[in-house]
Amino acid sequence: AAVVFSLRAIPGSGPGATWWMIDDLKFDQQFLSVLSLIGGIVALVGMFVFRRFMAERSIAYVVGFLTIVGTVLALPITGMYYGLHEWTASLTGGIVDARFIALIDTALESPLVQISMIPMLAWIANSAPANLKATYFAVM
Repeated sequence: AAVVFSLRAIPGSGPGATWWMIDDLKFDQQFLSVLSLIGGIVALVGMFVFRRFMAERSIAYVVGFLTIVGTVLALPITGMYYGLHEWTASLTGGIVDARFIALIDTALESPLVQISMIPMLAWIANSAPANLKATYFAVM
């Protein structure tokens, strides 16, 4: 329970990051919807690809792995706050700009959100009292 709680308690940037992308990076609604679509598709594919990985390892291992990978994959957005996209655009002639970094980051990071739900649901299925399983699932 503590492992699942610690994974769910990790703070995220939430809508603030989206507003920052709109205001500072000048992302429009169309580009943000493309990011959302890519995120949803890649998340479904990621759950299919990583199902064996999750089935063969303990919940603690999967949660630890997801925490480390999630931290690493949060670095590009943090880097763009400090101007990473301007530096990479100047080195690559404008190819690796903010939109390119956001596309790649979304494609890599999006499966983690959905995959992180699976250990929690497995813990509930195994550990919740039989008469409270529905309540546990509803709360999560």
